[in-house]
Amino acid sequence: MAFKTSALVLILGGALVASTAEAQQRVQVRDHSRQGGGQDKGGERGQHREHDRDHDRGDHDRGDHDRGDHDRDGDHDRDDHQRADYPSNAPPAPRLERPKARRGFVYQAGRYEWRNGAWVWTSGHWEREQSGRRWRDGRWEQQGDRYVWIDGSWEVVVNVDYPTAPPPAPRVENPRPRKNFVWVEGSYQWRDGAYVWIDGHYERAVRGKRWRRARWDQQGDRYVLVEGTWEAAPDYPTDAPPPAPAEQPAPRQGYLWVAGHYDWRDGAYTWTAGHWEREQASQHYEAGHWERENDRYVWHPGAWIQN
Repeated sequence: MAFKTSALVLILGGALVASTAEAQQRVQVRDHSRQGGGQDKGGERGQHREHDRDHDRGDHDRGDHDRGDHDRDGDHDRDDHQRADYPSNAPPAPRLERPKARRGFVYQAGRYEWRNGAWVWTSGHWEREQSGRRWRDGRWEQQGDRYVWIDGSWEVVVNVDYPTAPPPAPRVENPRPRKNFVWVEGSYQWRDGAYVWIDGHYERAVRGKRWRRARWDQQGDRYVLVEGTWEAAPDYPTDAPPPAPAEQPAPRQGYLWVAGHYDWRDGAYTWTAGHWEREQASQHYEAGHWERENDRYVWHPGAWIQN
């Protein structure tokens, strides 16, 4: 009995010691964890504070960068605004416009406009005529360091009956030849105190006659239009023919090129193109030519001449 009691005491004592050791170990682990956790949390808080500072510095740097961009954009905008305000150089030469005459209307020529710092072309347009007035086109005028647009306007015509100055030079027209037709050249007319161009047109040819173009003659203090008309064609020319057009035929074996020449037909010179002729043994070709004889020009045809 005494032996059992002693053994029980020893067992209980050992368990108590083990329990106490475990408790102490758990306490040490908790203390260590608290210390380590505190250190980790403190480290995290430090890292967060450092990150926040870096973030603030980044925001500050970006703010400086944004302000720099804003400043540059502002300068760019100011430059654009200055460029867009007015031109300091003259506009380019106006584009060539060739509107056909339109009865009862006046053509207001196109012009360059200044838009967003650049020259922009605006085409012309038609405006209905105003009786007793004529249209004066607008213009760019240099004023100080810039060019300023002066608007066009209708102005009262003091003298609308006749012109006192000659018309402008006739416009260049390049009509194609048309068989059995004659080209009647364009001319200026006087309308509402201004010269107005009228385009040329075709007229059917009249045998034995030629067209005399219209012209302006000075008579006293004014210019008077002498209308074009058909007139009897002279039988012979009194002026030399125009220069011959260039002909460049390729060489052809055994043939001779006879150059083209002007003929006199219905009171006008008419071009006849050259042609090939077979070479003649012991002969040479003498080209035709125009020659002045007294008050006229006479055509001498070409011919083969014996060597």
